[in-house]
Amino acid sequence: MIDNSLSMGDEQSNLAASFPDFIATIQQQVASDWHVMVIDTDPQDKWDEKLAECHDGDCDGEDPNDACGIIEPQDQWTCGALPDPDPCDGALGAGIDHDDGVERGACGLAGGRRWFDTTQPDPEAAFACVANLYSGNSPELTMAGTLTAVSEPLVGAGGCNEGFLRDDAVLVVTFISDEEDAGDSPGDPMSWYADLLARKGGNQSAIVVLGLLGDTSLPGAVCPPDSVPGSNGGEYSPRLIDFVDAWGDRGLWGSVCAPDYGPFFEQAVGLIDTACDEFEPEG
Repeated sequence: MIDNSLSMGDEQSNLAASFPDFIATIQQQVASDWHVMVIDTDPQDKWDEKLAECHDGDCDGEDPNDACGIIEPQDQWTCGALPDPDPCDGALGAGIDHDDGVERGACGLAGGRRWFDTTQPDPEAAFACVANLYSGNSPELTMAGTLTAVSEPLVGAGGCNEGFLRDDAVLVVTFISDEEDAGDSPGDPMSWYADLLARKGGNQSAIVVLGLLGDTSLPGAVCPPDSVPGSNGGEYSPRLIDFVDAWGDRGLWGSVCAPDYGPFFEQAVGLIDTACDEFEPEG
């Protein structure tokens, strides 16, 4: 789960730089079979919003051979040849399969899915592409998006995330956000805990929760206070921190303002390794 607000540019670059070593270590030390899906924190898609506006307006007053004028790049789409908006693009919790550039570049995920696995030819490039998210809307629905992503209908037959969630695998949920889910998602940390646990049949051994979150106001905080001029810190996120802590030794969080996420993910690998060793699939 990646916060796709404009303030997240540095953090997303840090995350993308840390991913190759993280996934390589997972493959070498933990598991040779994995799925990766990236989701964002809001149910809106600005590119598809423009596309829908163009469809709805039928390019009134424009020559049908001219570009609609609101879809980038201007010379790509003509009024008579616009693609239909993808309903998954604007669905909260749906996996991301494109970058966030003005030209909406496809990330080439294997099998046309909205997640990728060991069959992906270049997983590092795929992750860097889908994690390039910085034009989102407010508010951040971090927990609502997370729970929706692993629920029906998205994970069911024909759903946007079909095939991602597996009964015979540990689910590792990772948040990166510089803002709190400040009451925008329904529920509270303990109800979120219960809801996510239910998605894995009540089997706590099947879940690991990781978070790179704002630690402003805590002793030893890495994120600078909001009062520091020109700071690009992280909002203190007690609800998200409480949610991660609810998982006990299966939860781990660190500061989203850390200059290098490598040490955090090194620690996370050990946690995931232990979880996989102790995991007992239901049935």
